[in-house]
Amino acid sequence: MNNDCRAFFDQLPSNGIIRFGHFELKSGLHSPIYLDFRRLRSLPNLLRLGAEVISGLAWDTFGGSDLSADIPTAITPIVSAMTVLFDKPMISPHPPKAHGTRASVDGIYQSGQTVVLYDDLVSDAGSKLTHVNILREAGLKVLGVAVFVDRGQGGPERLAAAGIPFCALATLPALLETYFCDGVINEQQYVQAVDHLHDPLSYSDNRSINQSQST
Repeated sequence: MNNDCRAFFDQLPSNGIIRFGHFELKSGLHSPIYLDFRRLRSLPNLLRLGAEVISGLAWDTFGGSDLSADIPTAITPIVSAMTVLFDKPMISPHPPKAHGTRASVDGIYQSGQTVVLYDDLVSDAGSKLTHVNILREAGLKVLGVAVFVDRGQGGPERLAAAGIPFCALATLPALLETYFCDGVINEQQYVQAVDHLHDPLSYSDNRSINQSQST
């Protein structure tokens, strides 16, 4: 991890982008850690740094591309910033709309152009596979997928099985170890977060049991 990348991740906890506590996820499961990269849109300097480090990683991994694409919405301001910083056109894939032009890709592009797809995190990679397929169906060549954080829950392996190159600035287990060693989180927070990554269902079950016993 280079100095700029380290500087980016060092600022995430203090800005509430990585938080520790008890959170209910969209899936209904509980988690002791929550990553909220949507907060970057309110932090211009950190947003710019994030755009620089993730675009640099993509360049080093995939080489140059004609276009950048986002998976809305957490990464959208980052890719928008990359468009301005590096003069690279941006497009946005999404499920086809039932009105207007019924387009599945917003923006200007041509069949055969190359594109890198960006997102904030990867868990099981389901949304990445969906959006890669949308881009491919539009005639675009997807060079790979780049994210800030790999949660370590099988996403890269699913992408590899589908023949999609992948890169991440960091893995969540490695970040947790760094934050623990630097004193950002305590031992209990570290152990709970690591246990959750290894077995999300077990953490949620234990959380539910503790809540029922306290009532």
